Amino acid sequence: MKPPTHDHAGIHILDPKDSLGLKSHYITMLQEKALDRYIPKGTAGVAIDLGCGYGRLTPLLIRKGWTAIGIDPSRESLEYAKQHFPGPEYRQGGLPNLPIAPESASLVLIQNVLRTLKTIGKLDAVRGLGHYVIPGGKIFLVENIRVGHPDYIPETEIIEIMKREGMHLIKRIPIRSARWWPIYLIRYGLIPKSLFNMIANWELRRMEKKKGNPIRQYWNILFIFEKMDISHQ
Repeated sequence: MKPPTHDHAGIHILDPKDSLGLKSHYITMLQEKALDRYIPKGTAGVAIDLGCGYGRLTPLLIRKGWTAIGIDPSRESLEYAKQHFPGPEYRQGGLPNLPIAPESASLVLIQNVLRTLKTIGKLDAVRGLGHYVIPGGKIFLVENIRVGHPDYIPETEIIEIMKREGMHLIKRIPIRSARWWPIYLIRYGLIPKSLFNMIANWELRRMEKKKGNPIRQYWNILFIFEKMDISHQ
């Protein structure tokens, strides 16, 4: 059983040219490394992988000690996740009405969901997301950013959306560049998988030094937001 190639809205989950699955494998490894570095260890709290797709990163939350719940609108993707990435609980659903209780999530992971919502004209569905996060809880949001391109959400808009949800930005880390020549060699099998770990570590170090914003390509950027606890203000 192969992972689904499209999400519930018909948008590509995987690169259609990645017939060997090597690019997807590498990107998952790199994103997992970045998230593992910054996601704190769980303390019996609930962590949500919102828009988990076929569950490629949801088990990381289990390994970090969280009670993990993967949420996605696609039944097909969730069935694949249950079979190939067991451990977390998987629930069908999506924004704005999530299948969890209000203020029950200590941590929310969101990977490339906002741009998908923008593409299908449903970005307003994000309103109310902060309602599900406990005071002091965090949102780890990974999104593709490219300045001046209409298909991408401006970084300032992302920060403003989260601000409306009671979240403030505490860290921003570039983790991957789109047009980077090794990714093409990886996609076509010209770099052995045994070198992926070393290349991912090198790329993460390289990207963390990046300043400014990408114009001619997109960067994968990790934003870390924290919900303000107004009870202590």
